[in-house]
Amino acid sequence: LGAEADLALVGVNEDGQERTLTIQEPIAPADDDRAVVTEIVLDEQNSGIIEFLNNLPTSITLDGGVNVGGSGEIGTVHADDHAVIGWEIIAPVEVIIDASHIDGDPEPLDFDEDLRERIADHAGAASVRLAVLNHLPVGIEARILFSPDTTTIRTDPLLEIGPVAVEAATVDPITHEVATPRLSHPTIALTADQMQVLATEGLYEMFSVTLPSTDGQPVRVLTTDYVEIEGLISLDVHVHDDED
Repeated sequence: LGAEADLALVGVNEDGQERTLTIQEPIAPADDDRAVVTEIVLDEQNSGIIEFLNNLPTSITLDGGVNVGGSGEIGTVHADDHAVIGWEIIAPVEVIIDASHIDGDPEPLDFDEDLRERIADHAGAASVRLAVLNHLPVGIEARILFSPDTTTIRTDPLLEIGPVAVEAATVDPITHEVATPRLSHPTIALTADQMQVLATEGLYEMFSVTLPSTDGQPVRVLTTDYVEIEGLISLDVHVHDDED
């Protein structure tokens, strides 16, 4: 028996906004002695996949089913007959990016009590040196957020370091895909007051990346594109002679 796929891909971005991509396509019947594969290809010409991906979904779920038979269809369905559905989004795709944020997971700063006391009592100005490996075809801005509360670290951090601008990766002029990532080492100066915040007990840190808008121009993004950030804090320490 022939059938029809009645499916929906639901993508949700980090702000909870949903986009739905519906699929309603005929499925060929099996042969007498073997299963038959029906391939359904959705692209920018026959579907709303561009709008779906421009929502920058962080999760995608597949819902729906397969409707068997229909008007004029005659056949026999056995107990072991079945339909299996698989799907994938094939990169690269060209997307238009609106200004958006990509946040890492909050991680404990892991300063022990002795180090926190040294920072509180002796730390002066300091600097943070980042190592940012950008494997995206667009420039980014990077920040480090600190807070003792992981639920508000994104919206109301106790301390925000940055942002610093990082250039885009090198893009192949023919394929428009990233050819080589770009490694940057921006340095951010911190005041003594900012350093005092790092002496707070139970502090968490989180890296946050801002992608600027591409102003309506499409860029080619692969599933293998990424951003890696590492940071090193250098302190100026006031040393006192106990005999003075």
